[in-house]
Amino acid sequence: MYRGTIALSIVCFIGLGCATPQTGIISARWTPPGKASEPIVISWESKNQSQGRMFVQLGKGGERFQGSYVRVSAGTKVESVQPIVAGWGPVWGDYDWGDGMDPWGWGPDGGMPMGGYMGGASFPIFIREYTGKVVASLFGNEGHSMRCRFTLARPQQGLMGGGVGACQSSTGSKLSARF
Repeated sequence: MYRGTIALSIVCFIGLGCATPQTGIISARWTPPGKASEPIVISWESKNQSQGRMFVQLGKGGERFQGSYVRVSAGTKVESVQPIVAGWGPVWGDYDWGDGMDPWGWGPDGGMPMGGYMGGASFPIFIREYTGKVVASLFGNEGHSMRCRFTLARPQQGLMGGGVGACQSSTGSKLSARF
C-alpha cells in the first residue's frame, strides 16, 4: 500500500508537480479512564500537503471520531490552525493534557499551553515554533470530542514519514502513538 503511494508521490513531485492525496494508518494504544490499554488504529487521508482528515474508533463498537488535521510548517496560514486548536485550553473537560508543564507550551519561553489562552496575534509564534508538528480536532458520533498532536520524525514527508503523538478525548481517554 505504501510503496505505490510513495512512488506516485515521487513521480508527482519530480515530474508533474501534482498533489496526490495520501492515506495511511497510525498504530496507537487507547487507554480509557481506569482501564487497561488496547491497540487501535488512527487512519488519515490528506487533502493536500498540509491538511487532511483523521478517523479513529475507540475499541470494538466504540465511539467513532473524525475531524481535520493540519501539518504546521513555515508557510502555514493562521486561518488553517486557529479552528483546530482554538478550543484547547490547558485543562479541557476537567482532564489535564499532560503531567506538569505542557511540553507543547508555545512561544519563545515555552510559556502557556496551546488553546483558549492564545489570542489571534499569538498564532504566528505558534506556527514558527511548531513546524514539524501536526494538530487535529476530532468529533465523535456520540457527541464527544478529541484533540490530537503529533511530532513528525521526517516533517518533509508528512505523516508518511512517521513520528510520535498523543490524543485526549473529552471523556478522559488517552491515545498514544508511535508510527
